[in-house]
Amino acid sequence: MVAVGGEADATFEEAEAFDVKAGTWSSLPPMLTPRHGLGVVAMGTTLYTFAGGPKPGLHVADSTESIDLAPLGPC
Repeated sequence: MVAVGGEADATFEEAEAFDVKAGTWSSLPPMLTPRHGLGVVAMGTTLYTFAGGPKPGLHVADSTESIDLAPLGPC
């Protein structure tokens, strides 16, 4: 399970993975653009993030980023 981005007083660039068997979270490389309300899709071992806003509110980013999930090993 992977969690990316989010919003509180500001938007977040963090990405984290949860190991269900171990019951632990680990940090992934952060996104270059902090985002909330983003879209996420996984293809193979790559997680793609798109849209979402770098600022609280309705601002939408026009970039796409990817996170390599291969180092996490098989699900």
